Amino acid sequence: MLVAEDNPVNAMMVEEVLRSEGHQVLHADDGEAALALAQRHRPDVILMDIHMPVMNGIEAIKRLRALPQPLSNTRVFVLTADVTDDTRRQLAELRVDESFSKPIDIDELISALNAGKAA
Repeated sequence: MLVAEDNPVNAMMVEEVLRSEGHQVLHADDGEAALALAQRHRPDVILMDIHMPVMNGIEAIKRLRALPQPLSNTRVFVLTADVTDDTRRQLAELRVDESFSKPIDIDELISALNAGKAA
């Protein structure tokens, strides 16, 4: 798993939950770092905040989707407080697998991660 989140408290919370569920976790503070880590480590899932410095999550997802397969098909879960109609439209166009509003419901996140294991 790759967690791209610039807020240290949010990142720590999500990473602890993922580790407690048995996942190996990488962390990036911005979209540019997340994209580089994804290319090097090929995570099964990327949990991406939208509003980050250097490169925002939307741009990072656009660039990820433009990469060759299998990277372009990496599951992406967005973690955001931005739940406007415009944002939802952008996320649908980028083939985002799941979107979670902050504060994140941990049970919903775990359920979505486990649903992907069965697929």
